[in-house]
Amino acid sequence: MWYTPKSHLQPLKKHFQAVGGGPLQSKGIEQESVAAPLQPGSCVIHQGHTLHYSRGNTTNQNRRAFILNFRPKKMVELERAQGFDHSGKRKVRTED
Repeated sequence: MWYTPKSHLQPLKKHFQAVGGGPLQSKGIEQESVAAPLQPGSCVIHQGHTLHYSRGNTTNQNRRAFILNFRPKKMVELERAQGFDHSGKRKVRTED
């Protein structure tokens, strides 16, 4: 896992979704970040505005995560009104 120290105290940086999916990215962020190696079964907790990421999984085993995200009800309502589910993925709307 990589973290950008004190990033939760800074304004939001421009970020983008990589072509083909994957984590959100921001240019130059790795140079500002520090590695925090985690052992299998480890747990980390960080403030929601802390810039963090992990590089791609280069093993043939699954990498699992359990994420808890606490948001005000109004934020959840706004996301759903814009077509996003709780994972941040836009729902595909189909006609019956």
